[in-house]
Amino acid sequence: MKDLRHLLLLFLITTLMAITPMSMWAAHDEPANNEIWYTTNNGAKILPDMKRWKANITSIKFDKDKKCWIMTFDADVTSIGSRAFHNCSSLHSITLPNSLVKIEGGAFEFCTSLTGIILPSQVRIIGEGAFSGCTALASAYIPNSVDSIGNYAFTGCKAIASVTIPQKMTKVGNGIFADCSSLASVKIPNNVTEIGEMAFLGCTSLSSIRIPNGVTTIGESAFAFCSSLTSIKLPNSVETIGDMAFVECSSLTSIDVPKGVMRIGDETFAGCKSLTTVTLPNTINKIGWWAFKNCSSLTSIFIPHFVASVGEEAFLGCTSLASITISSNTRSIGKKAFVNCYVESSKLTNHTTFDLTKYGLVIIDKEQEDGLLIKGDTAIACRASATVVNIPVDVTYIASRAFKNCKSLVSLTVPTSILKIGEGAFEDCHIEKSNLVNRSSFSLSKYGMKIINR
Repeated sequence: MKDLRHLLLLFLITTLMAITPMSMWAAHDEPANNEIWYTTNNGAKILPDMKRWKANITSIKFDKDKKCWIMTFDADVTSIGSRAFHNCSSLHSITLPNSLVKIEGGAFEFCTSLTGIILPSQVRIIGEGAFSGCTALASAYIPNSVDSIGNYAFTGCKAIASVTIPQKMTKVGNGIFADCSSLASVKIPNNVTEIGEMAFLGCTSLSSIRIPNGVTTIGESAFAFCSSLTSIKLPNSVETIGDMAFVECSSLTSIDVPKGVMRIGDETFAGCKSLTTVTLPNTINKIGWWAFKNCSSLTSIFIPHFVASVGEEAFLGCTSLASITISSNTRSIGKKAFVNCYVESSKLTNHTTFDLTKYGLVIIDKEQEDGLLIKGDTAIACRASATVVNIPVDVTYIASRAFKNCKSLVSLTVPTSILKIGEGAFEDCHIEKSNLVNRSSFSLSKYGMKIINR
């Protein structure tokens, strides 16, 4: 019986050795300081560009036991030369020696099959665009020894899901994670004082991020087109927010601008269509052009006391804006600053000498509970959130594109009193026939209404 147990144990060990990948048995194997190990997705050998290396290749051989190519040099590898593996689209994995200190610019740019990278613990510098365009790169371990990451280092790494920025970093560089569309988690260390231009542009999976206290500058387009970003808390240390910093962050619901900020730049929050509340500090002295353009959910705006100028089209398309307060210190208002903005006269506090209607603002007489805006005998517009609207019998005219933004509209009643309908009054409206009561003499489909038969 004892012999049988020994035979069974021997059989299990032999079987495991046969089916277990060599990498598991050689888990602690690592390259010598003068070696780089790599694999390719087609098994082919790669010859890197050696123009800017400080060592020369002496051999490239395939190791059948390790199941990888071993590249041997005539000296310790301390840096990967500029564009060394540029456009090596078959490179699948690479293991770098512990002697490595620097990865130069573009070293692995457009290595589109590279799936992961673990940088040795001595690496200090990652050059500009080092891993740019590595579209399959799903993981990247960056050790805390790194104190410099060049601009655009990981631009276009669309598969990478999470990143921890090393503790020694003081700036998140320009475009460093731009177009990393799967990036959902980022940890920024407390030493960082600046987030560079386009740092997280187009990170469409990023829903929240913590900005550490100590950050003073958020660069131009830093979070532009982060369409899943729902919340972000800016610390009181922030003094500068660049143009287009949050443009088209279409899920962002609120923002409190810190007290040290003096300017809302051009297009800073343009296209943030879910933004309902904004708090601006008294330190603000300028609101740039297009600053809040098409923030269609913004319900109120208080322009601080020291704001001297409001830029062109600054609030254009803020169709839910129900109250406006503007101080007497405002000396300049740009063209079309309030186009497609509607407010009741009782909810407009205008301490300037400007006639805001000349800048596009429509002052209405009343707003119904259902969101219909009325001036005199005219249905001027309807809030985008409106679902059920009953046009009252004292209305005789429906203005052009009055219901254009009412994509949530599910029920509508049009009275017999209507004498005129403007062009495209119901553009983009879709209503089931059973939910439409049209007592007027007009065919609403001629004015953009799409009636659904069910």
